Amino acid sequence: KQSNDPVDKLFYKALVQVATAQFKLKKGMLRGVRKLYQYSMPSLKSIPDVCQDVDIRKLREDFLYQVQSLPAADSIMKGEYERLGLRILKLNVVIQDRQ
Repeated sequence: KQSNDPVDKLFYKALVQVATAQFKLKKGMLRGVRKLYQYSMPSLKSIPDVCQDVDIRKLREDFLYQVQSLPAADSIMKGEYERLGLRILKLNVVIQDRQ
């Protein structure tokens, strides 16, 4: 919130929302995952494909796939996401030449 860079603000906002969605997935709160997807996607789409060495393009794709793979229910049992073949998203770091 303290950054003056608008891209940084969107980046951090989106990462917090994606991380919170992953927490909700672990808890079985699928409705919350879907809502956080809707909240975060405008920010994720507004920042570059690679931002602060994070592959945002892949994060957008992975998050979309995750949400599309959710069962239709609003919730599942805590921890059941693994049994359903769902996984917690991980950030991919992109090594860039900084010469």
